[in-house]
Parts: sequence; structure tokens; C-alpha cells
Amino acid sequence: LFYVDVGGQMPVIVRCLLDGRQCVLWETPNLMSFVRMHANQANDRLYYTTANGLWSRDAHVFTDVRHHVKTTQMDAIDMAPVSDTTMIIVAKNESQYEDLLLEAQDDIPTISLEELKWDEITAPISIRRILTLTVVGNSGVDPHDPHSHTCASSHCSHMCRIPRDSRRRHECLCPLGYGLQTPKFVPFIHPFFFSVFAQFLYFHMSFHNPFVFAYE
Repeated sequence: LFYVDVGGQMPVIVRCLLDGRQCVLWETPNLMSFVRMHANQANDRLYYTTANGLWSRDAHVFTDVRHHVKTTQMDAIDMAPVSDTTMIIVAKNESQYEDLLLEAQDDIPTISLEELKWDEITAPISIRRILTLTVVGNSGVDPHDPHSHTCASSHCSHMCRIPRDSRRRHECLCPLGYGLQTPKFVPFIHPFFFSVFAQFLYFHMSFHNPFVFAYE
């Protein structure tokens, strides 16, 4: 399970087990709050966008980081994995309302967005505006099954997953530092997390204001 935590000074990617435990932070330079993330089950890689392009890394280890497409801060891109070797890149043009669909290979060296646009192999397709991009049928889930995509109709307030090894149609999950309360789709701040935060807040206030006192 991956999600982006934007509560700190800089956005970070958080990787957890499917039960929401054993969460670790991924050091991801140049990450932005409007990051695009896609997990590719075909090759077990997580793809994400930063201020300088499209990156991916192995979903299970902290190594094997790849920089696929190099961009500038003025460029806006999105992507969707098609297979273990191919992905679709969306190059957005916010001023002219003319987006481009580009095909790229996963194992090629880093290429700039402009080079990718003029590559004869990519054969770009111009579309007026692409709001969302989803590839179905490559993860073992039948796209025609009405019960395959149930998170849209769930009551989860934060995160939702579809368990493949359970009869439940969806499962609600919580961000780091939170737990589930009854009903089982509303997170609450964990007491330990709140205690640590309260101690930090008291220390911070006491350090900057010597006239702050604590009472039992």
C-alpha cells in the first residue's frame, strides 16, 4: 500500500503493509503535493511524478530507482502502465487545451519530454483534454465484473482497498498515526501518536515562551 503524506514540510511517499502496519517513509526528492502515482502489478514497480519528471522504483526494496522522463516545472504529465515493459505518457498543454498521448518503454534510458514528443516510434496522439487515464484488463481483474471496482461506492473516509483473498468487497484503511473506530470506515488519531504530538507541542511552546506552565 502506498500513499502520499502532505502533512509535513515536504510531501513524502509512505509504504505500508496491506493491514496498514509497518509503515516506512520513502525519501523522494522534488516530490509535489499533486503527485501522480501508479502501481504496476506486472513488474512490481511504483511509478510517480516529481518536479523534474517521471520516476519509478521497486515496490519491495529501497533501490532500483529509475528516471524515465525528464521534465521541467512548467511541464505537466501523467502516466499509466500498460504492461511490464510499456507505459502511456500524457503530456498536458494547459494553455492550448491539446494533450498528447505518448507510448514509452520502461527499460529505455532517461529521455526528455520534448525528445519523446518528436520520437517517430512513439506516434503521439493529440486529444483536446484528458481528465483521467486508466488501463483496465492487465491486472487479472475482469473490467466487466460490476463487483470489481467497489471503492467508488464505499464509505471509506480516507483510503480503500479491494482484497482479493476475502469475501469483503472493500476494506477501509487509515493514514499513518490513525486507527479505525466504529463504524469501521472512520479513522481516529491514535492515542500514542496524539501523546507524542502533545509532548512535542508542549516542548515547542515552552522553549519559545518561558512563562508557559503545565498543570496536572
